[in-house]
Amino acid sequence: MEHPPDLLHGAARALDEHPDRLAVTGDGSVGLTYRELHASARSVVDGLQAVGARRGDRVVLRFDTTDAPLLAAAWLASLAGGFVAVPASPRFADADLRRIARDCGAAAVVGRPSVLDEDVPRVAAQDVRPLDGGSVLDGTSREAGTLASIIYTSGTTGRTKGVACPYGSLVSAPFAAGTVQVHAFPYDTSAAQNAMSRALLGSTTHVMSTFNPRHVVDVLEREGAGWLGVSPVMATMLLRSRALTGRRLDALRVVVLAGSATPPHVAAALAEALPRAAVTNHYTLTEAGQHFLRQVVDPARPQVLGRNGTTAQVSILDDDGTPLPAGQVGEIAFVVGCGPELRTYYGDATATASMYSPPGFLRTGDVGHVDELGDVHLTDRKKDLIIKGGLNISSAEVEAVLAAHPAVLDVAVFAVPDAALGELVAAAVVPGDGYRQEDLAAYARTHLGRDRAPDRWWVTGPLPRTATGKIAKAALRASLTVDRPAGSP
Repeated sequence: MEHPPDLLHGAARALDEHPDRLAVTGDGSVGLTYRELHASARSVVDGLQAVGARRGDRVVLRFDTTDAPLLAAAWLASLAGGFVAVPASPRFADADLRRIARDCGAAAVVGRPSVLDEDVPRVAAQDVRPLDGGSVLDGTSREAGTLASIIYTSGTTGRTKGVACPYGSLVSAPFAAGTVQVHAFPYDTSAAQNAMSRALLGSTTHVMSTFNPRHVVDVLEREGAGWLGVSPVMATMLLRSRALTGRRLDALRVVVLAGSATPPHVAAALAEALPRAAVTNHYTLTEAGQHFLRQVVDPARPQVLGRNGTTAQVSILDDDGTPLPAGQVGEIAFVVGCGPELRTYYGDATATASMYSPPGFLRTGDVGHVDELGDVHLTDRKKDLIIKGGLNISSAEVEAVLAAHPAVLDVAVFAVPDAALGELVAAAVVPGDGYRQEDLAAYARTHLGRDRAPDRWWVTGPLPRTATGKIAKAALRASLTVDRPAGSP
């Protein structure tokens, strides 16, 4: 793993070599060159120091989705000034924002007005502007264990946790010089933090304010983009819109699927739709930092996460933390060793110890196995396994089958209690054109068998999702009347 000075030194090198190259742009915003990005970051550092913020203080970054260049300047300022960045996008309600500020002990805010203005000083977004002067960087290095940011993630349970990210866990490998990257990841996610870091290192970054498939393709074509980052939900939208049909995307070389597990049929369809690009599954989690698995999608084996030991080492653990042999199903864990660059749960030593149990292994909460070739396969989230009469049923497997039906726009599968069998399989379906519940039930029985096919059905509107695109199943269950299912064909 590269050490933190590489990110800061890489940012200085990008400024020296490409001062007038466009660094960051976005929908509805004026882009910044590398010279302007560094000058804007200097204005942020000056503003924070003027309101009393000092090295090591927590600084909340609160911007609109159209403020990508300003956000990048604030991120660079946090790194250069030694502040701890706490990104908090508009997806957080006022009560959540206040709780996050209290939890991290925020000393200041950079960006747009918010309820935090009542409690802490703010450097206004309009004050983030290029000033005369050189680089914001002073050549100072950071120790690998020094805290760089805190990312608040709600996960799929709804409980927001702060993930403490040391400098040593930040991405520091640049793209090839001149690469244009496009993404629409919410800026308070690990995927967006990686993209923001690369935006300092010599490439040009275009951040979409929202994901509109046709607009995304327009930008890819117009900018000659070589890299696109999307979540599985975005990939599904892109495919269903048919926005790729007839478009020339000759420069596009890499498409990264990140944020949550990609249904195999979506990965395979995207690979077929973009034959010139390497459509790649990127498997990690916020807590893992730069430990990840990566695999160019093979349409014949789209469920593979990556080859063990290529980009990271994983082990399959049983419930007691004992490694299992190839072919056996257990919890996927990254082999991370021990070091100051490991991410932790901010202020929660108990949760951190549980995640690194046994020490040196980072438990992902996902269930899977490693095959005889060394390829890692994902089965499901551990807590999403359904145990029906002693039979372990993967909710992810059931979701993948149902999602492939042409009349299904979206679907979530989860367990509901049953007095006789312990748990039953339940499905919440967002219907598309031509949807008929009895047809989908028959399709499920044909492709899954009676034991794995859903026993209970709901027809619903858009599914609640986390910032990274994962279905928030706790919120979904709370919104449904579990005791009175919409149907049980």
